[in-house]
Amino acid sequence: MKAPIARLPEEARLEVQRVTAKLKKTRLFAGLPDADLEQLIAQSGPVTGDALDRLSARPGDLVVMLDGGLHMLATDGSSDHLAILSVDGPEAEPGILFTIPQGAAVRLTRDSTYLVIDGERLDAFVSGAQEQRSVASLDDAV
Repeated sequence: MKAPIARLPEEARLEVQRVTAKLKKTRLFAGLPDADLEQLIAQSGPVTGDALDRLSARPGDLVVMLDGGLHMLATDGSSDHLAILSVDGPEAEPGILFTIPQGAAVRLTRDSTYLVIDGERLDAFVSGAQEQRSVASLDDAV
């Protein structure tokens, strides 16, 4: 069920619109309709955290770093770095962590703002957008 952005308080609606504009800068989100992006954002965050906080992301989740940084280790306490993301400032393109291996530990490297998006939910939105584009191109061909 969609949570219409118009029903959100003014401050929350403005934050969702700001994050939507930032996500549109990436190839992954550029083709999604604004309404779908707004719904994903309203359901997922954004979340703020402090340096060294552990993210509550699961394997299959997508982490979108809006501002700040993170590192992912193979396991908690290991020195085997799997990924490092850094996004400096509100105008920078978001950093995207596409997959989290089982057992990996993801921690913030500094105070940060991010989204954790359920992978299955994102897949449903992306496939729906692709289906709409396919139908539109068939309509144009007729």
